[in-house]
Amino acid sequence: MAQHDYNIANAGGATVRADINNVLAAVQSLNSGTGAPSSTVAGMLWLDTAGGLPYALKIRDGGNNHWLTIASVTDPGSDGNIETSATIKGTIDSSATLTNATFPAGHIVQTVNQTYHTTTVVSTYITSSTHIETEINITAGNKIFYNYTIPTRLFASGYNYGQYKYYVYHKVTSGGTYAPIISGKTQGSYYYDLAGNLPTDFYRDVNFNMQGVFTPSSGTQHFLNVYVEFIQGNSVSVGQATTNTQQVTLMEIQS
Repeated sequence: MAQHDYNIANAGGATVRADINNVLAAVQSLNSGTGAPSSTVAGMLWLDTAGGLPYALKIRDGGNNHWLTIASVTDPGSDGNIETSATIKGTIDSSATLTNATFPAGHIVQTVNQTYHTTTVVSTYITSSTHIETEINITAGNKIFYNYTIPTRLFASGYNYGQYKYYVYHKVTSGGTYAPIISGKTQGSYYYDLAGNLPTDFYRDVNFNMQGVFTPSSGTQHFLNVYVEFIQGNSVSVGQATTNTQQVTLMEIQS
């Protein structure tokens, strides 16, 4: 650990040699010390050892006015690497590769977006999918946030009400069996008109939305889908208009 004013004064050979060695020692140790170097320039590095480990690696800003902390170094100099427990500050370039990095809890690790358009008419309880199967691969133990936006039309002619339910389903392999994440969410409720008559050819468009977070019990490969249970009315048309598109968003959340 050494610091220097980076000024080699005129002197005898032995004195100049010692002064140069002191400069090199300062460079070699990143100007380490419990206090800031007395002579600073923009871009200068300083390993602040005040208070002991972890040390703070700092850099002088472009205007040579402030010290900016860029890392917390727990074991400086032992292997040439910043340890996995170090705190890195600043912006990581998109080309950077993170090895053995751990994101803080609640951090969005990745996002999968998918859109789809089809018109599927449902007139009974269904056991097959009416929507796209969306895949996401995550680190075991992390959570998955899901958001479904699906345009739906209910045809309830001759009924005083019409209802259907949505379920979000999940499986861990492409050839596996789906299991529900949550119980059905009921949509639709249509009553007699003002004259007390049952509706005739009554349609209602609903922009259905369901979202939530769950933690898979195991596995890293996951598939999510939505199912419809028709309860009362004539039929449910999923993706009822050519201008409407089903949208699915899945996010991996660090646990």
